[in-house]
Amino acid sequence: MSDEKQKKKTKKPKKTPMERVQNTMRVMQENIQKDTIEIEVGNQKFKSTRETLEKSELLKDALDLQKKGQRSPNQIFVDEDPTYFPFLLWFLRQKEIDSFTLLSKLEKIEYSEIQLILSSAKNFRIYSLVDLLENYLGTTFDPNLIKYQFEISENATRFKRINHDSVWKTAFSRFFRSGKHYFEGQLISASNNRYVMFGVTPKRISRGYSGQNLNPKGVSLHFSDGKLYIDSKSDIQLAPQQLEITDFLGVFLDMESQPKTVTFCVNGEVVGSSPITLSEPKYAFCVSTYNVNDEIKIFPFATPPESLLQKEKENQKN
Repeated sequence: MSDEKQKKKTKKPKKTPMERVQNTMRVMQENIQKDTIEIEVGNQKFKSTRETLEKSELLKDALDLQKKGQRSPNQIFVDEDPTYFPFLLWFLRQKEIDSFTLLSKLEKIEYSEIQLILSSAKNFRIYSLVDLLENYLGTTFDPNLIKYQFEISENATRFKRINHDSVWKTAFSRFFRSGKHYFEGQLISASNNRYVMFGVTPKRISRGYSGQNLNPKGVSLHFSDGKLYIDSKSDIQLAPQQLEITDFLGVFLDMESQPKTVTFCVNGEVVGSSPITLSEPKYAFCVSTYNVNDEIKIFPFATPPESLLQKEKENQKN
């Protein structure tokens, strides 16, 4: 019998379409099992893929040790508090994350818990989440500092003045010592005189002025007349007129430039920068109100308007 005839005689039968599908699924399942990692955080166990977990620098290091045979295959243990790991794992599983998706998640969580999630993200070295949470906490106001002066809603991003005692009341974000930061707020309701100011301050003072007492030191734009107030004095017209309900006011704090600068935007357009030098080592965003029921909505992940970004590019060229 010739070799050619022998080959034809011993030729394996072709697999049916169903058998080919089953074989493909078996191979895929084997690959999934190889790629599935069981992670024990504290006393709780979770499962995820190697690709997802490697987005955490801490877990990536643990998986690298696993590859080198120093740990059990497909299992890792991390001695950390597991309370907020489900949130971290949710974040790691996102192919892409935008600020609106994250904001919708954060609005359901208490401010103090977000601080703990940030701490956990730092421990797991998930730096993209750390940046987003620091930006969120940096441009929202700690409700513990203002709960006696304002009614808080939407997780410290919307607040309303609850009393009137002929004294300015001020709410603050955390302080910044470096970086470039943009803060935007919208006036939801206010009295006819629009006694609301947005700006930056180097000092945390819970009261404004009454009689001869001074406002918090800093630079603010007044909604009532569009004027710039520097340490409670005003002689600079920035915005063309009184700002209206639903108007947006943006404050851009540049702690990297020399000297440090603060620039104001109204409804997406740059209206001007403070002419004074910001000489203090740290500044916080602040909102000051005078009348009862003045209400402000803060946007923690606001994108700087195009006019401001263009101005930044021009400054860099110069």
